[in-house]
Amino acid sequence: MLRASITLRPENRVVLPPMTSKLGKVITKGDSSFFVSPVRVDGRYLFRLSKDPLPVEVSPGPCVVDISGSPEGLIKLLAELKDFHAFNTKWRIEDVKVEDVRVECSKGFELSSLSPVLPFDPYVKVKLKRFTNSVDVVLAAPLMDVTSLSRGDELKAELEELRRFIIEDPSLLYTVKVIYAGKEVVGMLGKLRYRILRDVPRLTEVLSAAAVRGVGSSRRNGFGRVEVRCYQESGKSREDEGLLRKER
Repeated sequence: MLRASITLRPENRVVLPPMTSKLGKVITKGDSSFFVSPVRVDGRYLFRLSKDPLPVEVSPGPCVVDISGSPEGLIKLLAELKDFHAFNTKWRIEDVKVEDVRVECSKGFELSSLSPVLPFDPYVKVKLKRFTNSVDVVLAAPLMDVTSLSRGDELKAELEELRRFIIEDPSLLYTVKVIYAGKEVVGMLGKLRYRILRDVPRLTEVLSAAAVRGVGSSRRNGFGRVEVRCYQESGKSREDEGLLRKER
């Protein structure tokens, strides 16, 4: 699945909205077909928790916005990309990197949240979120991307396949509150781990979609960004293995 990483630089120090994905909305001209990330600086997505009194500021240095969408739409967007003015300063486009992301895990995987996840109920349409690490809830959105299914019996069967052959390992999750469009939104952050019991159809496509577009709802607004890591044979992620080697 394609992801465009756009490196840009503000001319001046700039204050951004609490959910900095608003900058991506400017780049895509509000086109809701695109999935935009918060602004990324030094590998970290920027957003402000509602309890934090300090605004989100970006200095006149390089920062990145990740955008995904249909191949045709992405190509058209990048072809028309140019410097622009937003949030009281000029932004210069410095670089564009397009990557075809593919995540293939055979033993297990870990999802590390990079922006608040808003988990929704994939079975019944309700306003309340489902704060859980249950694999069918967490991977529902990327599964719907891959299969083009909406709530119903067909999606339920696909979700049941995930539940049968992927089990939840010990995970860490906690809730946070952020401000978006003037409203307080509750999301979750953490590291969610899963063990694969047997081959699952389309799992590679689902994990690739999760890595590019995220999980949960409001992914087009920058929520639900995750990093996907595969387990090694031991059940530890590649990052864990590296830490163990350093400790030795």
